[in-house]
Amino acid sequence: MSRQASCLLGCSTEDSLTLHIASRSGNAVAVGVLLQAGAAVEVTDSEGHTPLHGAAFNGQAAAIVALLRGGAAPDAERAGVTRP
Repeated sequence: MSRQASCLLGCSTEDSLTLHIASRSGNAVAVGVLLQAGAAVEVTDSEGHTPLHGAAFNGQAAAIVALLRGGAAPDAERAGVTRP
């Protein structure tokens, strides 16, 4: 089993990476499971993107709905980026 797949079975430090992967790929079931297990919905990746950013960029409507229901801020800005 891959490291990413094994995190779906229970990881603490990698749950944010797994949430990003599930969100970008549109796996709403995995998104829901990870959020229920305590994954941080507003966690950012190395580029400052939240899982909601990744889901929206990739057009993953089901993941977007799951993230919003899980408390994702629809107006979250990319971390580390300031508007002019």
